Amino acid sequence: MLTMKVSPKHAVFLALAAVTAVPFVAACGGSNGNTQGTYPNNGAPMAGGQCPPGAAPGYPGCAAPGAYGQPGAQPGYPQPGAQPAYGQPGAYPTAAPTAGPTAAPTAAPTAAPASSPVDMVIQGIGHVQAPNMQPEGARQDLQVAAGSSASTSYQLQGGKCYTIIAVGQGVTAYDLALSLPLMPAPVLSSVTNQPNGALGTGGNAICPLTPLPIPYQLRVNAKTGSGTVSVQLFSRIK
Repeated sequence: MLTMKVSPKHAVFLALAAVTAVPFVAACGGSNGNTQGTYPNNGAPMAGGQCPPGAAPGYPGCAAPGAYGQPGAQPGYPQPGAQPAYGQPGAYPTAAPTAGPTAAPTAAPTAAPASSPVDMVIQGIGHVQAPNMQPEGARQDLQVAAGSSASTSYQLQGGKCYTIIAVGQGVTAYDLALSLPLMPAPVLSSVTNQPNGALGTGGNAICPLTPLPIPYQLRVNAKTGSGTVSVQLFSRIK
């Protein structure tokens, strides 16, 4: 047998090398040398609770299968950091929808303009020549000159009585004649030698007998002067 003489200094160095080699061999294979099926990092979680790359779900530091934002989670479940749609579970509360702008208040209707001087004269004559009657329809202004005529029409109906008031402006004398269609002779006529006139006053009010409206024609024949003759129809229930 060969005997090696070791100095005390070399003996201490060999003892330290033997102690260091034992854990290195254990870490490299174990008893059977099979390392398949073991978790990464030999079952110990990584520092800071992080999930090691390739670790199976449920490994310490890794999320369980089907967890929020992980493989196997319910389809359509919001991903981390995504805002769920309004009205879905987990959605952040939002302000209630506000009503649309309201319509601007409409301006109050303005008062109708005051009657013209001609209307005031017609109303004054109507109080005398057409008592208990009210104006019906709009005023008609007829342009005439001496020796000429102008006409307008009215729809008169049974169950009412009518009076026509006329006011001349520039026309100092004229005749009024009321006739039916296709009848040459007037039903009622009036002759005036002044600017103001009337047709169908008092007991001579125009009261048609037909129940249906009939178009009557009013003709103004100017005798002197030139200008406008304004005519207004008044009516009352018979």
